[in-house]
Amino acid sequence: MTGHRQATLAAAGLVLGVVAVVAGGQSPTGTTTPPTTWFGLLSPTGYRAGDPWGWGAASLLASALLVPLWVVAVGSRLPERAVWRLAAVWGLPFVIGPPLISKDVYAYAANGLMLRAGVDVYTHGADGLQQLHTADATRALAAVDPTWHQTPSPYGPLASLLVRTAAQVSGGNPVGTVVVLRAVAVVSVVALAAAAAALAGRHRATAVALIALNPLVLLHAVSGAHVEAPMCALLLLGLLAATRNRWALAVVLVCAAGAIKAPAYAALGAMVVLHARQRDPVRAVGQDVAVALAASAAFTVLVPHGLGWLANLTTPTKGKAPVSLANAVAALLPGVGAHPVQLGFLAAGAVIVVGLALTAERRPLETSVGIGLLALMALAPVFYPWYVLWGAACLLPTARGRGREGLIVLCGLAALFATTGTPSRFALILHGVEAAVAAGWLVQRYRAQPVEEEPLTRPRPATGTRS
Repeated sequence: MTGHRQATLAAAGLVLGVVAVVAGGQSPTGTTTPPTTWFGLLSPTGYRAGDPWGWGAASLLASALLVPLWVVAVGSRLPERAVWRLAAVWGLPFVIGPPLISKDVYAYAANGLMLRAGVDVYTHGADGLQQLHTADATRALAAVDPTWHQTPSPYGPLASLLVRTAAQVSGGNPVGTVVVLRAVAVVSVVALAAAAAALAGRHRATAVALIALNPLVLLHAVSGAHVEAPMCALLLLGLLAATRNRWALAVVLVCAAGAIKAPAYAALGAMVVLHARQRDPVRAVGQDVAVALAASAAFTVLVPHGLGWLANLTTPTKGKAPVSLANAVAALLPGVGAHPVQLGFLAAGAVIVVGLALTAERRPLETSVGIGLLALMALAPVFYPWYVLWGAACLLPTARGRGREGLIVLCGLAALFATTGTPSRFALILHGVEAAVAAGWLVQRYRAQPVEEEPLTRPRPATGTRS
């Protein structure tokens, strides 16, 4: 029966993945022109608004059905090796197919080509490719959303090194650069799931299923090749190092994650406080601060103008992002203006992160970091669904009971929040149904008799001198 269930889950996930990828490739993508037909899945001339939208609806529906299938797979308690095999099958269409939903990976590729040619991505948007006067640069620019043509990169120096290396490996070919970045995303997801398994103790298989089979990971980290994949992998590896009292390595890994995207730096506070509570506080804080400064300085010199990204951290707010909580509140207070409200929400997020850091000894480190990152995600001036991965990647490996169920619902809804190519009316109806089903499931689960689960076998970090 177990073998039959595994085969059924594998076949169902593969079929839904193929439908999501094939239909997603045929759905409207705005005003961009892809640099390749991607095995015939994309139009060589791009898509315009007003094209038939049935493909988008099919892709959204297939992606939506992946969510309950994921829930079934997590609850099936499969052996860890079986979960890895299942992840390979489910992930195959997203590894091979074109980028779905967000096309940010084309902007990454554009940055890589610019950096390879010596163009500063922290002062130029993607239109800096026009300085190259090559056919590859023209193809790369045509694939980038016009929103980002004049907006410089908000990503850290390690992210810039990554995209530059991808462009160099591909010889400056935009398609090859995207393929290399997709490969990096796949390796990062594998590392993320492996780190999650190590954090989860005897619940290793469940942790792998929660990460590697997660539709949010498949759609946005694997298919979309977002830099959240390497960022979250490095972050979770840093948390794992901290649980093993390897504090210097932990700080370096977290700084590396922050040198990809700034929110990862929020993990340092809880890490330093927890370290200080376990040994001489002055020495621990001094060591961690020194390591953090040295690591950050080293990452900064990896690319020219390595500090330039700090002036561009508001770049994501210039896109056509879904509504954020801060913007929704600002819309209700027209006399106040959006900027003060956004600053207020950011300040609230900072207060939550600091509060969690100061009380870090009361809970596992990954819990303090994960909750803090979810708070930053919720209170940020802009929201993109892949931002949910910041905190969810930290919390899912060790979450239990209702906390895990809430995270599953959050990831499931976020996975489909930004599906493009679908009429807003259809998407609104489907998202409404998803939200109603998710709410009903949670209510039913909360009313049910609680089930006791085995506690984590992984102890909290022990006091020691190893660093």
